[in-house]
Amino acid sequence: MASRLRSSLVARLTLLVVAFVALLFIVAVSAFFLQSRQAVKEEAIDLAMQNLDKTVQTIDNILMRAEITSDNMLWLVEHHLDSPDLMFEYSRQTLQNNPELYGCSIAFEPYFFKGRGRYFSAYSHRGDSITTEQEGSDLYQYFTLDWYRTPVLQDKPCWVEPFYENVQSGIMVNDAITSYCRPIRDASGRTVGVLSVDVAIDDLSASVVAAKPYPHSYNAVCSQMGAYIVHPDTTKLFHANIKSLALQEQDPEVTAIVNNMLDGKSGYSHCTLKGESAYVFYQPFKKAGWSVAIVCTETDIFSNYSRLQTYTMLIAVAGLLLLLLVCWMFINRQFRPLSMLARSAVSVAAGDFSQHIPHTTAHNEVGLLQNSFARMQHSLATHVEKARELADSLSLRNKELATIYERSKEVERVKTAFLNNTTDQLVEPVGVITGITAHIRAHYPQMSDEEMNALVERMQTNADTVAELLNRMIDVALKESTATLQNQTIDNT
Repeated sequence: MASRLRSSLVARLTLLVVAFVALLFIVAVSAFFLQSRQAVKEEAIDLAMQNLDKTVQTIDNILMRAEITSDNMLWLVEHHLDSPDLMFEYSRQTLQNNPELYGCSIAFEPYFFKGRGRYFSAYSHRGDSITTEQEGSDLYQYFTLDWYRTPVLQDKPCWVEPFYENVQSGIMVNDAITSYCRPIRDASGRTVGVLSVDVAIDDLSASVVAAKPYPHSYNAVCSQMGAYIVHPDTTKLFHANIKSLALQEQDPEVTAIVNNMLDGKSGYSHCTLKGESAYVFYQPFKKAGWSVAIVCTETDIFSNYSRLQTYTMLIAVAGLLLLLLVCWMFINRQFRPLSMLARSAVSVAAGDFSQHIPHTTAHNEVGLLQNSFARMQHSLATHVEKARELADSLSLRNKELATIYERSKEVERVKTAFLNNTTDQLVEPVGVITGITAHIRAHYPQMSDEEMNALVERMQTNADTVAELLNRMIDVALKESTATLQNQTIDNT
């Protein structure tokens, strides 16, 4: 098969065309996909950052409304410190006017209201309905908890770390919450209590999870201390710290991401999480000091790109195969006359001039070559036919000449035999005549007339014999001359 491809001009030309087109396609598509990948990456970054901005804005709005509500309610509380019963009404109104709030607590220092005992905290909770009660007991000493102690110690409003309340009596709160707490001051500026508004972590989680840009991406929120507030693995909530992720992955990029989130920075980075390549986009909240991160796997980000790449490759392979077929058919059709001419040339070289080459109406170089070769082959066939006829004629003439030559040889042999025979026959009469002549010359005076006449008659007889033999020799010579002239005439013809 390989040798056939190497020897086939059509196959080599077809493969050359397809290889060149494939090379151009690979270069063009590679450049296209490089640009597309960069564009997809930039689009993914923009999409993730937009989702981050939207999430941060949504959460910050919730937290800001909680702060504004707390600020507005604080004025009423501080101006009615002499009316403890109003604290229950203010706590309840806070939830009624702000449906995004989960609870509200107006708590005071021990024995602040002399007639109410050591504990006084007007607490309202949103469940199926709004429930209000006075909380605080030896089992629930609220003034020892972070949501109360932190703003008192810092002497300023603050968001506290999310927590689960451990209440053994009264309103049972089983959800994780975070609280915005403000010190309550009396007219002299002394801190006498804390106003706390609660936001349910589940409500914040819903907003965070809704900002998922890709099917398999996930979001996570960590506190200022690194505790997970929102995470797809609920077992890590409040029990794991983002710092452990850096220790677990042992990746410098992951460590940098963790440090940046704890430092309240924003950005994105490419890293490996759980053995899978991913992009992590992170940004801090403006209000609570938390940070939110969106983790998008590289497979998710480039899924459409990879799908497009696969489809493009399949279409390209199909297109190249189709191009190969079309080129093969077209080039084979265009080179078919050349193949026929090549076979005809081989036949002509082998001496077969009977091959018929049809005339073509094509006006290209191949058509011109085919018609010219056809005329050349026709001319060669004509000349060869004439040469064959001449050869046949010469062969026939050669046979005739051979026959004549054989006859001439036979005639020459006969002539030679005849001459030898005639010569032999001339010897005797000539010898007789010579002997009679010598006898007459020697004995003429003594010879009688009768003897002379007898010798003369004998001489005459032998002379006649010699004359007859000479006449026969002359006849043979004349016939030979005539045959020679005839042979020369045939040669000249």
